[in-house]
Parts: sequence; C-alpha cells; structure tokens
Amino acid sequence: MNKIPQTNIIDGMIFESPVYLDKNYILLTPEIPVSEELKKNLIKWDYRELMTDGPIVGKESLTAGDSSITSAYLDHDAKEREGIKLARQFYVQILDEVEKMYQRYSRDKHLDLNNITEQIKKMISMIKDHHDYILRLPDLDSFNKDYLITHSVKSALLALTIGESMKMPNFKLIELGISALLHEIGMLKLPDNLYNFQRQLSESEKKALTTHTILGYRLLKEFPLSQDVLMGVLQHHEKNDGTGYPQQLTVGKISDYAKIISVVCAYDAQISNRPHSQSRDGYHTLMEMLKGVGHIYDETALRTLVYSISLFPLGSYVILENGSIGVVVHANKKNPKYPMVKLLVDREQNPLRDQPVIETRDEDGFKILNILDKDEKIKLEKNGIINNNSTS
Repeated sequence: MNKIPQTNIIDGMIFESPVYLDKNYILLTPEIPVSEELKKNLIKWDYRELMTDGPIVGKESLTAGDSSITSAYLDHDAKEREGIKLARQFYVQILDEVEKMYQRYSRDKHLDLNNITEQIKKMISMIKDHHDYILRLPDLDSFNKDYLITHSVKSALLALTIGESMKMPNFKLIELGISALLHEIGMLKLPDNLYNFQRQLSESEKKALTTHTILGYRLLKEFPLSQDVLMGVLQHHEKNDGTGYPQQLTVGKISDYAKIISVVCAYDAQISNRPHSQSRDGYHTLMEMLKGVGHIYDETALRTLVYSISLFPLGSYVILENGSIGVVVHANKKNPKYPMVKLLVDREQNPLRDQPVIETRDEDGFKILNILDKDEKIKLEKNGIINNNSTS
C-alpha cells in the first residue's frame, strides 16, 4: 500500500481507492473528501500516516519529495499510459477492419454482417472497460485513413457511449452501433470529389451530396438488417423542426437511432480535420450544438453525450482560473462542467513532476477558465511548458 504522511493530508483531498487507518479499518471510501474535522481527529488520535492502494485524485499537489506519494502518482500515470496505449491499438485495428469492409463492398458489393457485429461487440466492451481512454478523441489520430473511415468509427464509438449510458438492451446497442458505423455508406455511391471535396460546392453538387442517406438506405435494404438500423441510416440528417433531409421529418417521426446518430455525426464532423475544413475544439462545438437542443438535436441524446465525455471533452487541454494548465482525463458523471483534470503545470507555469488529478470546481481557483486551442498548445510545447507526450 502507499503510505501518506498525516502532514500531507489536505482538506478536500479525494482518493481513488479506500483509505485505511490500519490494515483492518477503512477511514474513507473513494470520492469522499477529507474534512477539516478528520484532520483534527488524526492529530488527536496520533495517527502519523494513512494507507491506500490507489493514487490521490484530490485537491492539490502534495509536498514534493515524498517517495510514497510519488509512487502513487507513478502508479496512476502507468495505468493511464497503458489505458491510452490499449485504446490507440484498438482504434487502429477497428480503422483497418472498417477500411477493409468498405473496400470489399466497393469491389464486390458484399458486407460481412457477422464481422461487423463482432466489431461492434468489441467496441461495446472497450467503452465499458476503457471509457476514459477510447473517448479521448483528440488523442486519436487519423492514421492516414480516409475521413469517411475515421468518421464512421468515431460516430459508432460515440453512439454506443450514448446508448450504453441510456441502458439500452444489448441487442439494441448492437443495432445502434451497426447503424452508426454504416450511416455514411451511401457516400460510396457518390464520386470521391463530392464527399472529399476541398472547394466550395455548387448548389447541384450540394443537392447530390444529400442523396447519400437514401443511397445508403437502398444499399443496406439488400442485406438482412432490421428496419431500425435502416431508419438510423436514412434519417440521421433529419432535424426536430422539420428542416432536415431527406424527408423533412419532425421530432415525433424521427427514429431513436437516427436521433443519436444525428448528434454524434454532427459532433465528430466539427471536431475532425476534413478535406475542406479545419477542426474546432470539443467544448465550443458542444456549446454551439446545445443551442440547437429541441429544434435541431434531440435533447436526451445530446445531453447524454455531454455527461459522457464532459462539457470540456476528454483529452482537452484546459487552463484553470488560478493559471495552472492540465488535461481532462475523467468525466464527472454528476456534473459535466467539472471534469477531473490532470495538472501539468502550476500557476507559475512550472512543469509539475508529480501531476495530480483534481476535480475541477468553482472554488480555490480550480474552475476551468478556458480551453487551449491548437496554436496555444503548440506554443506551450515549443516553450517546454507542457510535454506533447503528457497523455501518452
């Protein structure tokens, strides 16, 4: 166990694992903060140290130089690095599978639905076991894959995250994943220069592009897929107020899968680099999308996404009110405004040797003030203020 000197215990500190007075007596359970009264009692009881198996995820950086505390941070960092490594390896494998799937369909008009189902099951397991790592979308490179491939995979991961949070039964979750993974397959029926366009499209070209939902629906009708899966593909560009396409449906007529895919498709499209546009950060994307709740997007689907990845999405670099900088590593299921952040530099812009994970909040300068854009992050990396391997 990691031993924590009583003098290093800070009011408000939170632990990832149970905290013990001795091997048999649990003093604190996870996510219960240290109180001022508890600190006084420790002194009164003459307990010189506490013990815990996990790292501190609490309030502030602890006294530098304590080897047991450093060990706790190193354990957390090792777990994080391993989680990110597994997520990236899995992501590359899924990209390769989907690329082969599209290539095979383009070549001989065949879809291996058994293999697609197996890939969806793997995604579901990955989300359940490594949620905070596989959903750090800023960390997931394109790996030189076509945008259609990466968009399909990320949309499926996000849709499954929403479905899992909504407690969908497993067969529904698999159907949703298949529908999200295949929602853009109609693009294969269009010329490459339409869906990979790098210029302003003409009105006729824009109209042709909107046919991909109908093309995808007709294409998939040839395979033994449920009507719910097909409707997700056909309707994912419909809007609640009837201004979407292809049928201008209103909220009561749009399928549940389509409502979810509409949200994740729009979100990923905006946070991704595309042939004709640069990405934007997840925070401002979500804030803009929330303005469309009700008349564009389904409220339940969008708010479930926000709670799942945080309003400041996983993997985002943020600056706190006290001037320190960190990266969002865990979502806060209770309040998406206050995710868990691993601090990388302190308020004086000094890199932290031990990088504590803290729960952001409005007090004590730990409110998220802003999200770093790409240029700001690159500048800090060049100046050595943050390490571009901080999350890997």
